[in-house]
Amino acid sequence: MAAVGHASVTGPAMESFASGGRPIRVETFAPAGPGRHPAVILLHGADNFEPHAQAYRTSAQELAAHGYVALLVHYFDATGTRAADAETISRNFLEWMQTAAEAVTFAAAKDNVQPDRVGLAGFSLGASLALSLASQDARIAAVADFYGTLPDLAAAFLRRMPPVLILHGGADPLVPSGEAVKLQHLLESKGVPYEMKIYPNQGHGFTGHATVDAANRTLAFFDRYLKAPARASAGSGSPPAPADSN
Repeated sequence: MAAVGHASVTGPAMESFASGGRPIRVETFAPAGPGRHPAVILLHGADNFEPHAQAYRTSAQELAAHGYVALLVHYFDATGTRAADAETISRNFLEWMQTAAEAVTFAAAKDNVQPDRVGLAGFSLGASLALSLASQDARIAAVADFYGTLPDLAAAFLRRMPPVLILHGGADPLVPSGEAVKLQHLLESKGVPYEMKIYPNQGHGFTGHATVDAANRTLAFFDRYLKAPARASAGSGSPPAPADSN
C-alpha cells in the first residue's frame, strides 16, 4: 500500500504492550499536532515483518499523513516466531488473534486515538487474523483484507462483522481469489457492507498500478467508515456495496 499523503507525520514511535507475559513491539505513526484521530492497526503476513518492513512502514506513514494513527504490530513477538508455516499457524493462530485484540486495547487507550474508531488492515495471514478478530470483537469498526481469507471455523461462528474491503490478486498462487469470492458471498448473506476489487493479473502481493489503486481504495474505505460522522453499524442489514472485480 502506498499513496500520496497530505499532512506532516510523527514517528515511528517505538512502543510496546504486554501479551502473555511478553512485550509486543509496536511502531506507531501519527498525524502531527494535537487532537484525537481514528486508528488503523496493521498486521503483517506469514513471512514476518522484516522482509517487507519498508513497505509496511510506508503504508503506515501514508495512513498517518491521511489523518490516522497507524500502528504496526509485531504480533509474532507473542510466540517468538520468525516465520510461519502451516503447522506454526495452526498452533499459534488463536494466540496471535488474542495479541491483535490486545493491540486494539492498546490503541484505543492512546490519548490521540478516537477509541470507537479503530480499524484493521491485514496482509495475507494478518488479514486472516484481522477478519477472524473482527468477526468476534465489536470494537473493530472496519477491516481492509489484503489477499487473506476468513477461516472456515471463524465463518461458522461469525457473530458480527464490520464493513470489509476485499483486495485480492486474480492470479494469487497461495491464497486463491476464490477465497475472496467466498467471503463476498458470506458478507452478502449477512447484510454486511463491503467493497471488493480483484486484480486479474496480480499474485500474492501487488505490483505496479495495482499497488497505487489498492492504497487509494484503502484510504477511501477507511475515510468512509472511520471518519464519517456516524459510522455504519455492522451487519445491520444495510445493503452491501457492489463488488468491483474489473
